[in-house]
Amino acid sequence: KKKMICTADVYVLIPKDDTEVDLYYLLAILNSKLMNYYHKTKAKAVDGVASTESGKQGRRYSYQATQLSRLPIKVSKNTKLYNDIVINTSSILRLNHDIREIMSQFDQSLSNQPLKDTKSCKFGHYFDNYELYGMERETSGRINEIKAKILSLDVKEEDNKLVIYMTNFNEEQNQLWENIKAVKLTIKDEDVRKFLFFALKKYINVKGGRGFGSGNLLELIKNIEVPVYIQTVEKNIAKIKEVMKEFNHLTKDLWFKDENKKEKFKSLNELEAEIRKTDNEIDEMVYKLYGIDENEKKIIEESLK
Repeated sequence: KKKMICTADVYVLIPKDDTEVDLYYLLAILNSKLMNYYHKTKAKAVDGVASTESGKQGRRYSYQATQLSRLPIKVSKNTKLYNDIVINTSSILRLNHDIREIMSQFDQSLSNQPLKDTKSCKFGHYFDNYELYGMERETSGRINEIKAKILSLDVKEEDNKLVIYMTNFNEEQNQLWENIKAVKLTIKDEDVRKFLFFALKKYINVKGGRGFGSGNLLELIKNIEVPVYIQTVEKNIAKIKEVMKEFNHLTKDLWFKDENKKEKFKSLNELEAEIRKTDNEIDEMVYKLYGIDENEKKIIEESLK
């Protein structure tokens, strides 16, 4: 629906004038776990690796027109099921758009407060000065001693806490550690907590799920790029509050749960959870459409981890 420029290999589906299938319906089928599984059993594996949702590395597969044209697209004769798939897909697209806009407005708010010394912009500033910022901090086990490769990072707001989750691979132990609560900060100041959350989220998004580095795990986390406007804590907090005041103003209409605009999401994590929930509901609808039973579903989902 929007004009776009493709900067990589992309296959575009252009519907004919007499096409009766809603593109949202088709999009849901193509993005479903079932079609992902089917494609990987039929398509040619190519060189290179890709990170899965859990941070593990898996094969890459060809998505050329020849393979895509073989996908068995089934159009539901059940009107309710068909419409539910379309409605849920539309909802996911809207929520994903809102997330992109929220992150874009955070970038805008950051850019309006120029940084004097980008070299000092590290998460370590906040971690080391946690008491001056009125925080409490916890780290997981021997994270300050362990050397490993970080495969994935995530950050969540849990009440008044900011939690950094990590999946890492320890080569010496030949051990994969998944979804560990690496660092937990209790931050009562909502502006500071949300500022750090969005700054960390921005860093993770820019990395695109890769390139977090190898070495001492705590030092790798402390070296994450997070804006520090002024080394003096009190003055830096004042700058943070200016950023968050503008950000809150710019995003005030992006947190609504639906188009009725009656309820709002409390956090980005809650918004992301709603997308995952809706995505899972679509997967269940597609399983029903293709007559997939629980045993077959288990095989499909295990293979995609």
